[in-house]
Amino acid sequence: MINGNVKKIKLKEGYEVYTRSVGKGKLPILLLHGGPGGCHECFEAMEKYMDLEKYTLIYYDQLGSYYSDPVEDDSLLTLERYVDEVEQVRAGLGLEYFALLGHSWGGMLAIEYALKYQNYGYLKGVIISNMTASNDSYEKGLSEVRKDMLEPEELAYIEAIEAKEDYDDKRYQEIIFQKLYPQCIFRGEEWPAFFAPEKMAHNVYNKFQGNNEFIVTGTLKSWDRWDDLKDISVKTMIIGAKYDTMSAKDKEEMASRIPNAELLICPKGSHFAFLDDVENYYPRLQKFLETI
Repeated sequence: MINGNVKKIKLKEGYEVYTRSVGKGKLPILLLHGGPGGCHECFEAMEKYMDLEKYTLIYYDQLGSYYSDPVEDDSLLTLERYVDEVEQVRAGLGLEYFALLGHSWGGMLAIEYALKYQNYGYLKGVIISNMTASNDSYEKGLSEVRKDMLEPEELAYIEAIEAKEDYDDKRYQEIIFQKLYPQCIFRGEEWPAFFAPEKMAHNVYNKFQGNNEFIVTGTLKSWDRWDDLKDISVKTMIIGAKYDTMSAKDKEEMASRIPNAELLICPKGSHFAFLDDVENYYPRLQKFLETI
């Protein structure tokens, strides 16, 4: 890991969020981690694969996340405020020409940011990595994933547990975290340290998402931007993966609806395709960035 330049951005709400810039490139890439409530450490592996003479990676922990100030005020846990936070960070860093890469929840933020701020002229390209355009689509995709990867008895068991909302059930937890997560979330041999429970802002995650990746019970459940994708005018790259929790068909549909978009489906990857399918992810990503 390269140390880089750390800068804390003071938000108008009075909190501070953490950023760190690595690289010498003329094109800054602001990275939006997933979760919600994850942290920037998931992106540090990019230093091995990105040309840091061409690009500057800007890590950023969103409010409540591990390196930024914690947040206990539920009124701040809204999608609109987090989108506004991205713009505050852009302004605080003085970025007048940049690309935005959002993974998972970060991809949702990237979609929202592009729709709200693209006409200001700062955003030159957006990468929506491993995120679909609605949580209804996400849940439909999850249903297919669960059917494909679980035995009928296992599927019936977790559905019964979810009907009772007994998410702490031991066997339920085993099926979700020991069987589904290693197939769809990260397919590498050793799980990176950033997956450790203490690195996750659980209050943020639970508020927005719910108990786990395979059911949406939080406030984002009704999120839907399918009809608005046509309004994204900046250059866009949609990235998905064969084994992702997010449907590859959804990614194809997203790329067809965004006027200036290209598509990559990583054939070996899962939800963290930038970690478990690096040979397909990074060459195409950098080829796209060269067009910005």
